[in-house]
Amino acid sequence: MTLLYDPQAWLSFLTLLVLEIVLGIDNIIFLVVLVDRLPPRRRRSARFLGLTFAMLTRIALLYSVTWIQGPTDATSTVYITGADGEEQLAGHAGELHPRVVQAFRLPDRTCAVELDLSVIEAAAAALPPAQAPTISAYPVATQDVALVVRDTVPAAEVQAALTAGAAAAAGDGPKLLEDARLFDIYTGEQVGEGNKSLAYRLRFRAPDRTLTDEETSAARDAAVAEAARRAGAVLRDGS
Repeated sequence: MTLLYDPQAWLSFLTLLVLEIVLGIDNIIFLVVLVDRLPPRRRRSARFLGLTFAMLTRIALLYSVTWIQGPTDATSTVYITGADGEEQLAGHAGELHPRVVQAFRLPDRTCAVELDLSVIEAAAAALPPAQAPTISAYPVATQDVALVVRDTVPAAEVQAALTAGAAAAAGDGPKLLEDARLFDIYTGEQVGEGNKSLAYRLRFRAPDRTLTDEETSAARDAAVAEAARRAGAVLRDGS
């Protein structure tokens, strides 16, 4: 019943009907008018050619109707690495066909995923136990930095540089940078053409003490210096 309310289905049906009428008339003209004018010994081959042409045109017709209906649901396979190091099929994911979306009244371009949990469970069982991070009881020190880079520089590259810079500043001691998170991207006249401003929130915390302002600022400066060295980042005014 869903097809009765599907505009694409009606468009395909009408297109097929019109083309069938046109091709039918064309075949009748070819077989009746032209074949009858040929010598009797050539009529059989002419009829064979006419039927072959009709079959090929209908194949092309089916292909054109499929194209008019639009793309079918495209799916991608999901693989995971098993205990033996080989990739194993764990499921499928993809966008649902528009007619399925319409039939179930789903939002446009809804996607679905199907996973084989037994495969995932078997692969997870071969992994070592997950190590929970150490949670410090001391307060966190938060600092925001805005860095101006070229618009071609990935934000992930800048974030990795910030993390590496803070880690290098800690030396052999505990890592003070707990998290670096991008929370704003700005492009405009204030940063110049071809540039962008990336704002990160840096969370510092020590596992054994409350950080002083001097320790937090030193770790922040080291992180910014490494971002400047790796990505050409410049600290934006006011940050």
